[in-house]
Amino acid sequence: MPVLAVLLLLAFTAAVRLHAAAPPASVVAVANRDAEGAIVLDADEAHNFQPSAAACRDSCLNTTGCNVWVWCGAVSGCSSGVSYTPRDLSKYQQCWLKYDTPPKQGASTRGMFLRFKNAPDQPSGWMSGTTVTNFTDSAPFPEENFACECLAKYQYLDYRFEGMCANLQGGGPVCVGSSNCSADLIGTFNSCPLVPSCTVLLDTDLNATKIITPGDYNTADSAEDCCYQCASTQGCNLWTWCADPTACNGERYRFRQCWLKQADPKNPQPKKGYGGSPGWISGVRLTWMPM
Repeated sequence: MPVLAVLLLLAFTAAVRLHAAAPPASVVAVANRDAEGAIVLDADEAHNFQPSAAACRDSCLNTTGCNVWVWCGAVSGCSSGVSYTPRDLSKYQQCWLKYDTPPKQGASTRGMFLRFKNAPDQPSGWMSGTTVTNFTDSAPFPEENFACECLAKYQYLDYRFEGMCANLQGGGPVCVGSSNCSADLIGTFNSCPLVPSCTVLLDTDLNATKIITPGDYNTADSAEDCCYQCASTQGCNLWTWCADPTACNGERYRFRQCWLKQADPKNPQPKKGYGGSPGWISGVRLTWMPM
């Protein structure tokens, strides 16, 4: 084969490898969401503690009648309900199994499945997901979902942002707003939830083109905490948190590490495939994308 043809083939192969497949629904969950549902297994009564969100998901898969799981991954414990109650440390690693009516094929699920039990900006510590097939879970989008003050898509300086708040001016996460919920940009900045609900990828560690803040020197109490750190850090659009106290990458000292990263958030690259890095939980923010 001519040298030029070989080079073209290698370039094409490399380009194909750069585009990771979409994550399977089984690894997708939402941090900072205590999902509603009829109780199938009461974690208080059954003493159902699971070492990871993935283990809680599997517990749901193996329990008749369960299609919603709720896991407490926050080291400081979790709080329930819409009141801003103190965290309960005894909830750490609890796994509640529930049932909620799944959506009909093709029906809109916004605000109907999965339903929030906690207030939208309440730091609950809970993470939840579903075992319903043909349904991809996600956090509310745009992030400022309970008001229409934030544009779903906006530009700032030389970057694009889609549905996500970011630290645009150095004072914490904000978004560019519109005057009447339309797409007419007026250049105002609106505040965002201090504790967002974030779409997460279980047992997944994402590659970075640039490390913004290394986890060797940075920790987080929960996945939502690491997600908020990313939202509060200029340039960050990927984050990875170690949720497993027994070890991530076989190393115990990784527990609670929060890595803040930068890469192409529309084409994230898992280091070992989705679900191939036990203990790690990652998230993507559609922010700081070059024009």
